[in-house]
Amino acid sequence: MSSTFQGLRNKANGLAALDNNLNLTANNLIEGFTTTATSASTTTLTISSTAIQVFTGTTTQTMVLPSALTLANGTQYTIINQSTGAITVNANGNGNITTVSASGSTTVTLTDNNTANGTWYTATAGTLNTRLTGYVATAGTIVDTDTILTAFNKVGTSLNTTFWQQGRIYGITESPNTDTTSSGSTTLYFGPSYSGNIITLYNTTISQWVTQTFSEVSITMTQTAGNYDVYITSSSSTEVTISLIPWTNNTTPPTRGTQNGRLVKNGASESLLVGVIRTNGTNTFSWLGSRWIINVYNQTNMLLLAQDTSAASYNFNPATANIIRACNANTTDGAGRFSGLFDKFNTQSIKLNNFQVITTSSTTNSSGYISGIGVDSTTVNKAYSTESRSNVVAGTLGNNLSTNFTSSELTGYHYFQRTEASTVNNGIWTLALANPTFGQGGLMQGDIMG
Repeated sequence: MSSTFQGLRNKANGLAALDNNLNLTANNLIEGFTTTATSASTTTLTISSTAIQVFTGTTTQTMVLPSALTLANGTQYTIINQSTGAITVNANGNGNITTVSASGSTTVTLTDNNTANGTWYTATAGTLNTRLTGYVATAGTIVDTDTILTAFNKVGTSLNTTFWQQGRIYGITESPNTDTTSSGSTTLYFGPSYSGNIITLYNTTISQWVTQTFSEVSITMTQTAGNYDVYITSSSSTEVTISLIPWTNNTTPPTRGTQNGRLVKNGASESLLVGVIRTNGTNTFSWLGSRWIINVYNQTNMLLLAQDTSAASYNFNPATANIIRACNANTTDGAGRFSGLFDKFNTQSIKLNNFQVITTSSTTNSSGYISGIGVDSTTVNKAYSTESRSNVVAGTLGNNLSTNFTSSELTGYHYFQRTEASTVNNGIWTLALANPTFGQGGLMQGDIMG
C-alpha cells in the first residue's frame, strides 16, 4: 500500500496522499491569500478565511482572529502589512495578540483551542532594510551580519534584542572621536560613530522599538549658558532630529523618563537620551581642559589635563599660613584647572594627580609647601598632599610633591583646581613650571568616560 502512495505522491497531476507516517510531500504548498485596503476599521476572520492576510493602504486596521473553538490546533495565519499604518491583531473574544508595524509581517499559530480566544503563538519578522543580506534578530530590522555583530561588540547589546545605538555627540562635523580645540565649537553634532549608523528609537504609535538608519544632524549653541540633556527622535526611516532640555542648575538634571530601562525624555518616550552637554552660551567644549560633551552610548576614555606653561617658574610668598589659593593664581581651564560633566551613566572613579616641582625655598624657617586639589573651589581643598616640602637648597633640583584625588560620587558640572598653601607665615617658595633644569611641574591630569 505504501508503494502505491509513493507512486501517487511523485506523479505530476496525480492525487496527493499521505505516507505511512502521515506525512505529505510536495514541492510547494500554495496557500490562499486575501488583500484588504486599510480603512481604520475591523476585519474579522472566520474558519473559511485564507491563511495569508495582506493589508495595503495608508492608515491602520484591526484584524480579529476566528473563534479558536472552530479551528484545529496548529492553524496558522500570516499577516503581511504593506500599509503605512499599524495592524492590530486581536483574539476572537477579546485581547490583543500582537501589533504588526508598517512593512512588517507576523505569523500566529493556534496552540490551544479550548476557548474562543484560544492561545496563539506569534513569530514576528522585522521591517525590510535596503539590504536583505543577513538575518533577523528577533523582532528587529533585517540588517547585514557585519552590522549586527558590530552592534553586539561595540554597544554591548545581545543578539536576542532589537536595541542598537551606534551614534555619538561631538563638536566637529563628521569627527565623532576628535577633540575640539580650546576655542570650542559653536555647533553640536550627533552622527554615526565607529560602530555604524543604526539606532533603535521607541515608536509611541505602535508601542515598540523600531530600528532605523540615520545620518549626521546638528544644533547651534545659542542656548543660555548651562547643562543640557541631548535627545534624539526619529523624523523618518533614515533621519533623526536633535533637541536639548536644560538642567535645573549645574548639578540637577531635568526629570527623565524610562522606556524598557532606557533613559528617554520625560513624557516623550520617542526621544532617546544620548548625552549631556554644557555650553557657555556660544560654544561647547571637548578638549583636555574642558570635557563638556558626555555620551550615554559608545563612550571613550578622555584625558583631562591642566598644565601651566606661562613661565619657567614662579614665586609663592604667602604672608599668612594655611591660606589656600590657586597655584600661581591661575584659574584658566587647561592651565590652572580643568572641568568636566558627570552623570549616572558615566560616573566612574575619577583619579587626579596634581604634580609640583619645588626648586628653592626659604632656609630660615621650617615652613612647608603643600599642594592640593579643590573641587569647585580655589580656597578649599578636597585633597591635599600628606606631606610638605621645606628647606630646598637654592639652585639644586628640588622636591617633587604629588596630590591624589579619587571620587565616584559626582553629578553635573564640576571643575578641579590646582591649589597650594604654606604651613607657616612668610614662606618663600620658587616652583618650576616648564623649567628645563628642574623638570616639568605645574601639572594635573585625570580622565573621564564620555
